[in-house]
Amino acid sequence: MPLVAVIETGPYRFMDEAATTYAAPYEWRRDFGIRRYGFHGASHRAASERALALMGRTKLRHISCHLGGSSSVAAFRDGLPVGTSMGASPQSGLPQNNRVGDIDAFAVLHMMKMLRVNPDEMASILSSRSGLAGISGGSGDLRDLSEAAAAGDKRARLALDVYVRRFAIIWER
Repeated sequence: MPLVAVIETGPYRFMDEAATTYAAPYEWRRDFGIRRYGFHGASHRAASERALALMGRTKLRHISCHLGGSSSVAAFRDGLPVGTSMGASPQSGLPQNNRVGDIDAFAVLHMMKMLRVNPDEMASILSSRSGLAGISGGSGDLRDLSEAAAAGDKRARLALDVYVRRFAIIWER
């Protein structure tokens, strides 16, 4: 039986160094591989290939949106990615169903002190009790949030508003 591996970060290997480098000590990148890798690459690449085919051309700029429980956006120029919302892990970028998305590192450090939690405990909070579910206090599913917001749930409305705002801000950069 043939085995196939899909590397979700593969398409982003074409992004230039400025698009993949964090504003942290350069040694982190050089010595430890800390950089923006991007995720959902197979999905974004397929969307890009489809956009090129539909438009019937190879010169095209577009943004691919992988939206849902785990969301990301990627910018493409002529079939190659030039930017992505996710970074060294799927935690960054847009708020997810239950993952935090972008957050100020110093806010995380402050909360670690306030809650007296270690890095593993904080990783659990950020990856399973945050995101849209963390804001709404219930589901992080966009369908559930839309229904709850329509029924007057203010925290569900806030979760949706944060999601939309983060999407817009990521591409203002």
